[in-house]
Amino acid sequence: MQTILVVDDEDAIRGLIKTTLGIGGYAIREARNGKETSQLLEQFVPDLLITDLLMPEKEGIELIQEVRRSHPKIPIIAISGRRPIKREST
Repeated sequence: MQTILVVDDEDAIRGLIKTTLGIGGYAIREARNGKETSQLLEQFVPDLLITDLLMPEKEGIELIQEVRRSHPKIPIIAISGRRPIKREST
């Protein structure tokens, strides 16, 4: 069974991704931030990493750079739930 590591500081987002991919038969591991992810990657290597870009402790970009150095073959999907900034009409 393939294992996917889902990294997001929002419980609801992690839960949604976990439920959706779990239906597809994937084993899901979770982390709340880049720091937790770094610790998990010392214990196992996932088949795929899905990470939020904006998180406390260690942001997604920093995490991606770290994973690329230590585990260059892990595929990575970066996500962000940030709402677009409304611009004033001129």
